[in-house]
Amino acid sequence: AEEAFQTWKDVALPERARLMLRYQHLLKEHHDSLAQTLSQETGKTLADAKGDVWRGIEVVEQAANIASNMMGEMVENVATDIDTYSMI
Repeated sequence: AEEAFQTWKDVALPERARLMLRYQHLLKEHHDSLAQTLSQETGKTLADAKGDVWRGIEVVEQAANIASNMMGEMVENVATDIDTYSMI
């Protein structure tokens, strides 16, 4: 995780959001097979496994929206090597 962060921290916030939303799309697209695998590996009912997968999809959506929540008076890395500041 520490090694991955060294690359991730340099990714601009809008790009991070796009990547997280793409990941969310893939989770939705493969929801049934993910739930089936989860059910087989954990012994959960398929309904419980589907609920777990949907909860994970919601978490990814929240993570994608964090970038916009980080945009206050100063936003670091809004684009590659570009920071922005708001002045009132």
